[in-house]
Amino acid sequence: VREQTINECEDTIRRYEGVIGDLRAALQQREQTTADMMPAGADPGDAGGDRFLEISPKRGTPDIADRRLSPTEADRWLDAWRQVAAKYADVVLSKGQTLIEPYLVERIIHDRIGRVIIGTVEGRNWYDNNNTIELPHLLRLGMIREGDTVFDCGANQGVNALFYARAVGATGRVLAFDPFALNIDIGHFNARLNDAGNIDFIQAGLSDQAGRAVVSLAEQSTGLVNETAADAVPINLVPLDMFAALRPSFLKIDVEGAEVNALEGARDVVAQEPAIYIEVHPHYLPRFDRSPMDIFKHISLDRYTCYIDHPNVPLFAEYRGEFEMTEGCALYCVPKSRPSLTRHFGSSRQSGRQP
Repeated sequence: VREQTINECEDTIRRYEGVIGDLRAALQQREQTTADMMPAGADPGDAGGDRFLEISPKRGTPDIADRRLSPTEADRWLDAWRQVAAKYADVVLSKGQTLIEPYLVERIIHDRIGRVIIGTVEGRNWYDNNNTIELPHLLRLGMIREGDTVFDCGANQGVNALFYARAVGATGRVLAFDPFALNIDIGHFNARLNDAGNIDFIQAGLSDQAGRAVVSLAEQSTGLVNETAADAVPINLVPLDMFAALRPSFLKIDVEGAEVNALEGARDVVAQEPAIYIEVHPHYLPRFDRSPMDIFKHISLDRYTCYIDHPNVPLFAEYRGEFEMTEGCALYCVPKSRPSLTRHFGSSRQSGRQP
């Protein structure tokens, strides 16, 4: 059994090494396309190069991301989703994963019109509302910038990935990780809906090492291994360090209690000092024999300034580990090596003296 497990892990590693190779090739192609589009004689490092970075590559679907859909277009997209959803007709789906009659929601995504397919109970509950996401805070703290490479860990249906994709622009990219096929299919569909060609989806969960697990699709937590559940599905697990060569500048980690395991598998990535946003799940972490404070075994408060969004604590108070995180909360971890966007200017006058 042990040898079989080792062989399966080696197969998983080889498969994702191929994925990394494909992503590197795509990045090289994107860089070459950018170079081909530059005006003759332009230097990427000069002012002309900076102006050029604002030019988006030609889109495959002209202006679809900048206008509202017509009813006819919306019907075509809904029919296209029904064809995708048909493959789940014989799959046991329950709770939030249950399929519903699909519809589209149009909303502002970062800076312009976007749309999201609502095809599951979870999608309706999470994405058909006016809830805000963390992106404005990330931008205000300088954690995500144009041109960044983003790892969206726990991408779910790819909605946050759409916001990140627009924030990083045509010169940036997003790798969206999620272990569940239905989420990946919806994420791909949402990316097409918004012509977001700078998102790559990786169907895998995050852990400290490569492997496989059988989990409940309804629970969507790799900490609940239940091979006898009616909706049990096998998933792949990978460490983020398999993708360290892509040098992400921002990590979002929302993995239902596996956040410490994900960090354990991302030592090389964290050593590169990306900005890190983590949703902390104190009630789920025990499934993995971990506690919230284990996060700081991997994110050093000497190297990061961490701001917290925690009940009964002022929003964005700096967190130094002075109290236990007992409720669901979020950490905004900014590398101290990253220049602050905030500057303070006082009067040039000195007390008791005239200028």
